Amino acid sequence: MCFLDENHYGKVITRNGLFSPTVMLNGGITGSWKKTPGIELSFFEETSGEVQQLFEPEIKRVESFYSETV
Repeated sequence: MCFLDENHYGKVITRNGLFSPTVMLNGGITGSWKKTPGIELSFFEETSGEVQQLFEPEIKRVESFYSETV
C-alpha cells in the first residue's frame, strides 16, 4: 500500500493544494474525517466494524478537544 492511492487524491487534496483531515491506518491514508457536531469518519474502502472501533479512543479525544476550545 502506498501512502495515498492516486484514486483518492481528490478526496484528500484540494485543487489549491490544501489537505483535508485524514484517517491513517498501517502507514497509509485510508479515509478522511470532518467535524460535525461530533467527528465523522469516511473510509475510502469498505472497512470492518472491528477496524473502525480502533479509532474510537482518538475520536473521543478530538471531540473533547473541540468541545473545550469552542
